[in-house]
Amino acid sequence: MITAKWVTLNELKNIAKESKIGAGFFETSTDTATQYIAAYADGEFAGMGYLLPGGKSERVKKYAAVHDNYRRSGIGNLIFRMLIRRAYNAGYKSSVVFTPPEAVAFFIKLGYVTFGSHGGLVEMRRDGDVFGVCS
Repeated sequence: MITAKWVTLNELKNIAKESKIGAGFFETSTDTATQYIAAYADGEFAGMGYLLPGGKSERVKKYAAVHDNYRRSGIGNLIFRMLIRRAYNAGYKSSVVFTPPEAVAFFIKLGYVTFGSHGGLVEMRRDGDVFGVCS
């Protein structure tokens, strides 16, 4: 079973301390308004994500990392759906992700569209909320 919960930055750092998930993950996550998620598969820490408000008040960036052992298990989908819902409920009208080309199909399934590219990463944007399971 996969689950996720909202946590503080310090809680997430403690949870992730022993894992090999997302080297450099915390380098851009210093904004105090950021929301953090810890995700689990059958009780084991499997991934994490956070929101980082962008330069425009209507846009927010989302970051996530999933342990290699849990890729394609639904962890990333759950993390991003929760991030999208939280951002939408906070008043953000759109979100942006920068992803490697091999992850574009994943984001298309979540409603993102390609907007451009920067330094080998694809910029993708999404408007609005997700439907269904998240709060």
